[in-house]
Amino acid sequence: MPTPCQTTLHAWGKTKSLRESPVNSHPASDTDGLGDDPFAIPLNERLQIDQASGKRASAYGEIHPESASQLFASLALGPEDCFFDLGSGDGKLVMQVAIETQVGQSIGIELSASRHAMAERALRGHPELSRRVRLFHGDFRRCDLSRATVILAGSLCFPETLMRGLIRRALMARALRRVISFRQIPSTIDAQFREIAEIDLKTSWAHRSRAHVYSPR
Repeated sequence: MPTPCQTTLHAWGKTKSLRESPVNSHPASDTDGLGDDPFAIPLNERLQIDQASGKRASAYGEIHPESASQLFASLALGPEDCFFDLGSGDGKLVMQVAIETQVGQSIGIELSASRHAMAERALRGHPELSRRVRLFHGDFRRCDLSRATVILAGSLCFPETLMRGLIRRALMARALRRVISFRQIPSTIDAQFREIAEIDLKTSWAHRSRAHVYSPR
């Protein structure tokens, strides 16, 4: 009989929005109503995020659970690892890594209050994960990433200024061993990292989306 966590992962994998929807870039013509879009957040919240972090920073998409499993296996996460998901949305990935690996801590940081609230509700449904999963509402550029050993950034729509802020914070983590980003690290700071792999992942915006895996030099 599958465990509650396995049942949850199976349900995530069958969700049409994960497989079929494009990146939620929130067109300007949208209204304050959330409509039928499972990724939608209020218009004023989207504008606030884009104003603080750059145009289209509020865009949102997800890695398909099967591809996430592939990524986790390649990272060989163990009890000594602290995994950070920057832009963790509704928390699926943060919980999945805790379910499938022996990671010591899995931490999500999300700027959208609506998505963060969704993540907190989902975590309350899995109290067995509460000791290893932490969710924070805030701007990762102002959060403490010093414990991170692995950082994932769903950065496809991140403007360069946000990417620079991400890397500045990442470099404060002394035990950092991997950064995974859908957008390549800007060439002006590339000297501080070396790209060690590329991995194609199924996402909500593309059947194959290339993630870049970096290691600090």
